[in-house]
Amino acid sequence: MHPTATPPARRTGPHPAPTLLAVVAALPAAAVATWWAVGDLSHPDEWIDPAAAGPQVPAAAENAAGLLSLLVLAVVGVVVNRPGSLLRRDRRWWAVLLPVTAAGALLAVAHRVATAATVGANLGTAFVSLPCVLLAAAALVWSSAWGGRLLRQHRCRARSGGR
Repeated sequence: MHPTATPPARRTGPHPAPTLLAVVAALPAAAVATWWAVGDLSHPDEWIDPAAAGPQVPAAAENAAGLLSLLVLAVVGVVVNRPGSLLRRDRRWWAVLLPVTAAGALLAVAHRVATAATVGANLGTAFVSLPCVLLAAAALVWSSAWGGRLLRQHRCRARSGGR
C-alpha cells in the first residue's frame, strides 16, 4: 500500500489586503495627526478676518481625534513592519506608503493655513495652500499608479507560483 501523493501546496505568500488597508488608513491618520499637531494658526487679536471658515471643534474632541490618529499611525507602523507584510518583502511599496502619508500631512497644513484668521489678507493661503494641495495631488496620483503596478506584479507572481 503506497501513500497517496499530494501535490505540493502552492505558496503565494501572505495576502496583501492588510498592507493595502494600512496604506489607505495612513492618509486620514496622517492628516488628522498633523492638523492636531499644527494647531490653530489664527492671529490672537480680537479684530481678525478669517479667509475661510474652519471647523468649530471643541478642544477635547480635537485632542481625542489627534491622539486617536496617532494610535492609528502606530497600528499602521506595526502592520507594515510585520514579517509577512508587503513592505517587508518588497521595499518598493515604501514608494506608495510614504507619499500617501506626506499627502495627508500636506493637506492638513494647507487646511490650517487656509482657515487661520489673520489681520488683513491671508497671503499664506495662496503661498502655502496651493502648492501643498498640488503636491498632495501629485503624491496621490504617483502612489495610485505605482501601487497599482506593484499589485499587478504581485498578482502575476502569485498566479505563476512565486517564480
